Amino acid sequence: MDTKLRLVYQNSERSVKVRNVNLFAIHFADRIRKEEPDLHKFVKRSGLPPGYVNEVSKALRIAEYVILSDSGVDIVNSLMKEN
Repeated sequence: MDTKLRLVYQNSERSVKVRNVNLFAIHFADRIRKEEPDLHKFVKRSGLPPGYVNEVSKALRIAEYVILSDSGVDIVNSLMKEN
C-alpha cells in the first residue's frame, strides 16, 4: 500500500495532493486499517511529509460515510500508474 500511496502523492499536482491522498485513503480504508496498524510508519514508508498522517487519519474516519463517485475512483486508479 505504501508504494501506491507514494505514486498518488508523486503523480498529483501540488494543488490537489491533499485531496488525492484523502481520496486514496477513503478508497482503500478497509485495507489500510487491516494492513497498516501504524499510520506514522505507513506514511513514512510512503515518502510523504509527516503531516500527511493527519490527512490519512481524517480520511479513514470519514470513509464509512463516503461513497466515491466513479470519477473519484478513476482519479485514484490513474494516479497509481507508473509514469
